[in-house]
Formats: sequence, C-alpha cells, structure tokens
Amino acid sequence: MKAKLFGFVLALLSVATIGVVQLSTQAATPGQVGSAPRCTVTSVGPRGSAFTIHGNTATVHFNAKGSSTCKVQVTTYSNYAPTMSGKPYDKQIRFDTKTRTVSKGQYAMTVSLPTSSNKAKGCYYQTDLTYGSHVSPPVLAYGHGKLNCEQPAATCDALQIDKIDRTKFTLIGHASTKGNASIKSYVFSVSKAGKTVVTRTVKTSGNTARTTVTETKPGTYHVRLTVKTSLGDRSGAHCVKTFTVKPKVVTPHPGVDITKLVNHKKEVTVANNETFTYQLGVRNTGDVDLKNVKVTDTPENGVTLVSAAKGTIQNNTWSYTIPKLAVGQTLYFNLQAKVPTMSGVVLDNKACVNAPEVPGNPDDCDHAKVKVPKPEEKLEVCELSTKKIVVITESDFDESVYSSDLTKCNEAETVTELPQTGSNDFAMQLVGLISLASAGTYYIMSRRS
Repeated sequence: MKAKLFGFVLALLSVATIGVVQLSTQAATPGQVGSAPRCTVTSVGPRGSAFTIHGNTATVHFNAKGSSTCKVQVTTYSNYAPTMSGKPYDKQIRFDTKTRTVSKGQYAMTVSLPTSSNKAKGCYYQTDLTYGSHVSPPVLAYGHGKLNCEQPAATCDALQIDKIDRTKFTLIGHASTKGNASIKSYVFSVSKAGKTVVTRTVKTSGNTARTTVTETKPGTYHVRLTVKTSLGDRSGAHCVKTFTVKPKVVTPHPGVDITKLVNHKKEVTVANNETFTYQLGVRNTGDVDLKNVKVTDTPENGVTLVSAAKGTIQNNTWSYTIPKLAVGQTLYFNLQAKVPTMSGVVLDNKACVNAPEVPGNPDDCDHAKVKVPKPEEKLEVCELSTKKIVVITESDFDESVYSSDLTKCNEAETVTELPQTGSNDFAMQLVGLISLASAGTYYIMSRRS
C-alpha cells in the first residue's frame, strides 16, 4: 500500500514538473535563445515599408544589437490576407515561413510570396518580421501587396499590316492575358482566293509578335491571326485583315530619232538642175508605241524640193504626220530635190521629228549637204597633134596634148624644110633626070654635026 501511494505521488510530481516547464517555456521572452541574453532587433528603413519586393520574393534588412554574447531568434512570414491592410488578422493564411538565430550584426532575410490569386485564401498578401516563431510578439516590420484575383483569360486583340513596298508586308499580332493564362505562339495564315499560300508561326510568350511576307502575284490576300494560349486558340474579327499587291507599274521611256542622207551619203556634189534624192529614216527607239509623229524637212535657200511620195510640200517645206510608230519600227521617206541656179556653195538640209509622247520639241534632227561647184572656165588652146586652135574646159587641159601658146598652130603656114617624099616621087624624079640627060646629049651631037 505504501508502495502504491509512493508511485502515485511520484506521478503527480512528474506532471507538475512538466506543467511548470511548459509554463516556463510559454512565458519565456520571445526570441530568447537558451540562457543567452537576447539581442534587440530593428528593421532597416520605415517599419511599414521595410520589405523590398523582387518578383515572387520579399526581402527585409535588419540590425541585431546587444552584447557580444547576445542571440535572438527571428522569423519572417508571408500570408494570404483578406484585405490590403491585412485585417482581420485572424483570417490570414500562412504561405511561407523562414526562421533563423542570429547574433549581433546586420542581416537580410527573404521569404516567398504567393504568385497566384486564390479567392478562398485571399487576394492580398502580408509579410512580417517578428521575434521568434510566435505570431503574438510585436511585429518588427511588415509589408502588404495585391494578388491577381481575376479569372484567367486570353484574347487576340488586333492584327496590324504594314506595307514595306509593293510586294512586301509586315504582319504584327497583338494579344493579352489575365490571371494565370499564358501565350504560347502566334500563327499568321495568308490565303488568296480561298487557298492558303503561306503560314508563319512565331513562338513567343509576349503580347506582340511580327513576321514579314512577300507576295509577287497581284491580287488581294486575306490574313488570319490565331494566338495559341494555355486556354486554347484565340482569334476573332479584330485579327482578320487583307492586303493588296498591285500590278507592277512599268515607267514608260518613249524615244524617237531621225537620220538623213542625200543619195545615200551625208554629202554629195551635184550640178545645177540635177535631180537628187534625200532619204529620211524615222525610228521608234523607246518602249512605247508613238502616235501622230510629225516629220518635217526644210532645206537651205537654194535647194528646191521637187516631189515626195508621202506628205505635202508647202513653202518649200515638206511635212508628214505618222499615225502610229510601233516600238522598234522604222519608216523611210524619199524626197526629190534640185539646185536650180546657185553654184560654188554647200547647202544644208535639216529634217526633224517630234512625237507628243517624247519630251522636247523637236525631239531629234539630222542634216545632209549638197555641194554645187562653180562652172569651169573655157580655154582657147592649140591642139598640138592637129595644129588647130580649139576650145576646151579648164579641167581638160593637158600640156602633152594642148598648148596655151596659139602661135604654135600658126607655124604650120611657113614650112622651111623640104617635104619628105615617098617611093613614087623618087621614080618620077629619076625619069625627069634621064629625060634631061637625053636632051643634052642630043643637043651636043647636033652641034658637032
């Protein structure tokens, strides 16, 4: 019996001891570490804004002051809160806790923050720096913030098309999200006449994406933008547009020229009243057809235009209008002319062409010349072979044939030398001599008798 009573008393003493210990622990100074003196903790910066927010973390700086042997236990909290002020405090829900024991010195502690809204827990957060691991001790520093409590959403907001040149266009897509929704990529689909011609995918989580397309065939192209998101594909009327590729505009380069010859040369010599021919060639040197091309030919005074197969001659000026002159085409015209009276001159003849499509007036001109020499003088000379006086032109004079000394033809009337004879004359002379000899002999014989 005594033994049982002793055991009961011992049990009571044990329970009492535990209760005293627990009471002593609960009653201990917040942040106390064993028997070490507790350091005093003060935050760096204002108490209500000591926490610095970086993304999903909050950092607080503080100083621990006291003796060289002081120690203190500090704790940082992050909680879901029902309001921006954190009240009522008993409605806060713990998200993260960091506790550490420090001694005298300067320190920084970081705690994680909620990253997504949670209407059940709260759309705000609160951070605290306290002594120890107890909530009840005084808060040394704190901070508040707002969480995104919106429902997740994603939209394709707009499609923008910027023209770079006739065939090149920049496609720009705009999208937005709410809550925890996210963007994965942008898909630009280009079609023409209901047929897809090109599809471009731009992978990005940003709110804007762009790509460049080049289409050379003229026509209207339709572009649809589809935004790939965590909530599915997003498009709509704001994300459908068109662009037009216009036909290539070719800048015309009209051109025309004229060439002029006389008897197929640039210069010839003609006599008075000798008919000669001007040749005109008009050519389209540009890249567009020409219409109503006017050609004129006006000779220098002294040249008379006689006739032309086409056009008219008025006031000694020839003119003709070509109805159409195709690209690369050349038309030729012949004009007959003569120089009636002038001599010893070089006469110019200018032909010009003018097309309405070609800038300038006239557009081109060309020249050809005729030379009319002076008439040659007449010379009276002695023709040496005949000893006759004849009349020749100055260009026909040849010293081996003619002499300007007319006395050489007069010498033919006073011949001083005997003329040469032939064989018949010699025979007749011989007969005469014989006859004279016979007569003499007869005379002598008759005297002797």
